[in-house]
Amino acid sequence: MDDVVVDSGSAAADTVEETTVNLLDVNGIAVVDDDEMELATPPTAELLHNTMSLKQLKDRCVDLGLSTAGKKMELAERIVSSHP
Repeated sequence: MDDVVVDSGSAAADTVEETTVNLLDVNGIAVVDDDEMELATPPTAELLHNTMSLKQLKDRCVDLGLSTAGKKMELAERIVSSHP
């Protein structure tokens, strides 16, 4: 992808701030722009609890062959403990 530079004629245009954000898939794998995959820190139970709905957690348990019984935090902990 080519970079686009716009000259606004002000000194502020000379300052460029770049931020990199890694998106994680459900397995805690960081997906980068150039379609390469790299290992990321596995998600914690707290992170899963705070970012996924109960239905999403139950669906993930089903995908992993885990029990879907229990409270939201229990499901998150079960998912994390099943991660290799």
